[in-house]
Amino acid sequence: VRDAIGDLPPIKSGHSGWEEIDYPEKENYQNEYVAMLSKESSKIFNHQVHVPEETVRARFKYIDRGSGLKDIWEKNKISEELILNTYSPETRKKIHTNIYRRLEWDEPSWTITHVRKAVLLHPDKRQGRLLSVREAARIQSFMDWYRFHGSLTQQYQQVADAVPPLLAKQIAVHIAPFLQASA
Repeated sequence: VRDAIGDLPPIKSGHSGWEEIDYPEKENYQNEYVAMLSKESSKIFNHQVHVPEETVRARFKYIDRGSGLKDIWEKNKISEELILNTYSPETRKKIHTNIYRRLEWDEPSWTITHVRKAVLLHPDKRQGRLLSVREAARIQSFMDWYRFHGSLTQQYQQVADAVPPLLAKQIAVHIAPFLQASA
């Protein structure tokens, strides 16, 4: 996770981020992955995030790296009022373990689904927010010059529905000889 998004500017909790911003100084990039994704772009696009209501943001504070909402419910680490205003006791029993998950800096990411629906949280608790569209795209291996369009919900869905570009490239490299042989 750190290798993919560690260089992106922070977005404070309650703020929506930027549709387009200039890169921080490129010599600060700490790894080959970011250098590869950023090499053809002078700007960062779609570093925006859905800003949920205050009650939802309040839940984020309780979730540690590597855990999720279900974990803190089961360990009684969150107040009942922050749970009951949305989730009934019956609903809590059925909640998926992948909802409200905080990524860990030095571990691989969980599968990128629709960030807003799965509520994937940024590893830095101080930012208190979901992943931005760009962060999800970086984890999926989209080049930084690639720009997503539509509403924020549609942008998150585009990232979630995509085959990661580096995975698609590897699949193409491996099947190309078979296609050429049959031509």
